[in-house]
Amino acid sequence: MAIVGNPFEDYVKEQIKVRQKALGEGLTMSDPRKLATLKAYNTSTPWMRLTSGVNITDGNPEINGKSVKQILEKKNIFQDFKWEEDQLSKNFVLVGGAANNSNIKPSGKIGPDKSALNGAYGYGYSQKQAREQRGYVPPPGVTSVDFEYKNDGALAFATVNIKAFSEVQLAIIDVLYQRPGYTCLLEFGHSAYLDNSGNYVQADFNTLPFSYIFATEKGQTYFDLAKKIQDEKRKRDGNYEGFFGRITKFNWKFNSDGSYDITVKLTGTGDVISSLKVNGPKITIEGTSAVTGTKIQPPTEKQKESAEKENSPLIADAIKSQLNFELFSIFKDTKSYPYNGTSTVSDFTVKNLPIGERKVSGTLKNSVFKVDVRDYLGGTDYSPITSIKFSVLLALIQKCCNIKDSKGTHAINFSMLEDIAKNTKEGTIKYDNTYIVTYPGNFSSNPTKCMIKYFAYDDEKLNTEAPQLVKSKVINDKLTRTSNNEDVDNPALAMRLSDVYVDVNFIAQTLKDLRGNDKEVKDDIEIPILDFLKSILSAINTCLGGLNDFRVIYDDQTNFIDIISESPILNAKKEPVDFSVINTFGLRAGEGSFVTDMDLNSELTDQFATQISIGAQANSNTTNGSATSFSTYSKGLVDRLFVEKRSSLEKDGDITTTTPKEKDIIKEIWSDEAIKAFEQVYIKRKFGDDYIPALEGIVSNLAEYIINLYVQIGESPIPLFLPFNLGLTMNGLGGMKIYQGFQVDGKGLPPNYNPSDIQLIIKNLSHSVSLDGWKTKIETLSKPLTKVTVTSTGGELDEPSEEDAGSGSGSGSSGEFTGETPNANRLRTVLSSLGYVEKGQEISSGGDLTKAAADAAIAVFKTIKSVYPNISIKVTGGNDAFHQRLSYNSRHKAGRGVDFVISPNSQSDVDKIEKVLQGYAAGANGEFTYLNEYNNPTKAASGKHFHMSTGKGTEGASNIKKANQLAQAGKITVYNIA
Repeated sequence: MAIVGNPFEDYVKEQIKVRQKALGEGLTMSDPRKLATLKAYNTSTPWMRLTSGVNITDGNPEINGKSVKQILEKKNIFQDFKWEEDQLSKNFVLVGGAANNSNIKPSGKIGPDKSALNGAYGYGYSQKQAREQRGYVPPPGVTSVDFEYKNDGALAFATVNIKAFSEVQLAIIDVLYQRPGYTCLLEFGHSAYLDNSGNYVQADFNTLPFSYIFATEKGQTYFDLAKKIQDEKRKRDGNYEGFFGRITKFNWKFNSDGSYDITVKLTGTGDVISSLKVNGPKITIEGTSAVTGTKIQPPTEKQKESAEKENSPLIADAIKSQLNFELFSIFKDTKSYPYNGTSTVSDFTVKNLPIGERKVSGTLKNSVFKVDVRDYLGGTDYSPITSIKFSVLLALIQKCCNIKDSKGTHAINFSMLEDIAKNTKEGTIKYDNTYIVTYPGNFSSNPTKCMIKYFAYDDEKLNTEAPQLVKSKVINDKLTRTSNNEDVDNPALAMRLSDVYVDVNFIAQTLKDLRGNDKEVKDDIEIPILDFLKSILSAINTCLGGLNDFRVIYDDQTNFIDIISESPILNAKKEPVDFSVINTFGLRAGEGSFVTDMDLNSELTDQFATQISIGAQANSNTTNGSATSFSTYSKGLVDRLFVEKRSSLEKDGDITTTTPKEKDIIKEIWSDEAIKAFEQVYIKRKFGDDYIPALEGIVSNLAEYIINLYVQIGESPIPLFLPFNLGLTMNGLGGMKIYQGFQVDGKGLPPNYNPSDIQLIIKNLSHSVSLDGWKTKIETLSKPLTKVTVTSTGGELDEPSEEDAGSGSGSGSSGEFTGETPNANRLRTVLSSLGYVEKGQEISSGGDLTKAAADAAIAVFKTIKSVYPNISIKVTGGNDAFHQRLSYNSRHKAGRGVDFVISPNSQSDVDKIEKVLQGYAAGANGEFTYLNEYNNPTKAASGKHFHMSTGKGTEGASNIKKANQLAQAGKITVYNIA
């Protein structure tokens, strides 16, 4: 994922639309509730299934004691049915009653027959046991499931409640479901539902994961099983959830009626990742790198003692673990050794890097940086200072600290390396999609921890008048950074995490610190990989100004580890932005809601409240960099009693006196002493403690003010999360993930929150399943989707909606049209009747449409609804304020153009809509044309969309010509505008 707020997968988005549309049926005589909808919502019940991964064998003869199999054989509890190997697991699948792997539902037969595991009553008993013990009893089964993600989604937990009715049933459950460390497959879903085509589906229970774990071929792996679970979610359009976990706890109690209440707790495979240790693997072949195969002479005892005194754990701890030795090997590699105050940058070749089930070899370009500091530090064992790109560090962990299953699938798989592997050509590793927030002019405050390539401030945009720092030829000119940031909405404020250089001695120091200071036990203390990464990332964030809030997330649905920056500044570039809009309650444009409960509350933290108070009524003159962003929060409101809010440190004087603006503060930060500190560290390479503390204060102060300037010029969203929390409980839906984003209809929000400008980010996700139904609960963070831009007529701050596609910055400007719009209103009425939507007021925020344009759009949309009812339309532009503000003319300015996007927007869907547009172009005698900016976007396009317009001219002439040719050949249907 790598960026917070990516939209749901297409199948989840479509399922939301289908459900909301179905629940909006029956409100008019022309739109009666369909039989499929009635069946889906009146006959559906939840189903639950728990399947054991236990095989019963003789066990390892070298282990003392009797095996479970021998104990069961001696007690002769299991009679009249097969239970060795996987037979018991196959025949004792727990559902709402027990079943076998070929029949999800228990048999309706009464009493035991040839098998004691085949009957609705007497389940688990032989005929003799039935006579001598409790007689006929019901089969056991799952009564409820609670499932949730924790630790930022890194871990999934499930609690399964089971009912058993005899001692034999308890014995079977004890063997299969009460063995900590052993695995189970938990599945649940809706027994009846509407698929993404709106068809009624009665679920079968032969799922892909269930079939996979009982497949005849051997070598099943959790990696493959995770793929099967994902495939099943897509196959059932989100009406299914699956979870593969390990048993961690259980408890049971005996009831007075002879039954047993049993609880089993499961933890997802992410628990395996959390338990892996970064310092666990010891050196396999001393003196040889496991990554490169290079032979390196380990340090002598005397060298280690000297390094210990100089606090150089890179050398002192070189043979503590394989990872320690790999870091030492990179430092000692003489092929890239600089001397006499010089520096070098070199490639790092990875051989047979395990990624999932395959191994990849390639070269990470310019990823090892070394600079000689011996002359400047008065002699040191740790010279040259050596730094590796963050991607190299992940490669070392993935290579040296991994574990694999019987099929060779590795547990540790970083999505950054997967992205890099996908973009590898001819053995050269290119780039990934894991971004962090930065800005031109940023640098590391402590190069003994990390470094980035320095770029000068963009003073053409910011006008900071800050000094342009001297770029070190020894350091800065050798550092490299990927320039391709096309995946983010604001590339100037982003860089790839993989391009950050991390000092190898600092990495070794982090390992040492996490072990602790107790010399007697520290070598035996194991360091969890996730804790280690969080420590490194925390240091990177501090050194680069504190703009990022890193999260290390294990996705148990894909078995990849994501590292994301939870920053509102980072927005993924989407073409077009297509977030699902969830209706919270009531009706909206002919749609209903499948949300059953909404928890909405607002609370200001102390820090947030203080910043808003200072920022209120501000005219960009505040004491706090973030507070300026909050001046837009109450724009237009004036406190007549407390007119001006200023810092108490500000000098008294004329009432017109204001605090310094950002650029003045930035100039003050860059004092002569600050410039000297920068030059001493980066030019003269004095990496001691004399100047680095000063740089740490400079960088942390600068970051806030620089980002605030980007907010003011419209190149960054407001860097804050909004102060309200929204929780939704809904009819069970699978396929959503933590940190994915969506929008809501806005019901219940105060009027100053425009729902089209707000994105909700899932921070907690859970499911509960019982006889009452399957419910999904999500809790969210909220962030603005707006960008603050400077208008062309006075420099006021304006907050338009982020672009969907096709139109520009949307409505909300001071020049928005306020007159009558009868033609646009006719189009809006038809859109509502068809179940289509408009983005904001974009059809007429700059003026009315012409009658011809409205007639054409109405005809086109009615045809699309008739021919392709499962394709949704969102109108994103018309005679809108954005196009009116552009310097060039277009048909939009004359009210003759309409833009729209479709969902789903696969290539086949795009082709379908183009055929409709071709039909109208062929039947309008040159008075109607279109542009397919999904396939052929114009230079001015801000996203993929369709554009249609009326009136003769040169626009779309080639499309009209092609449409006429297709019509003459009988390959398209010709339509006429009424």
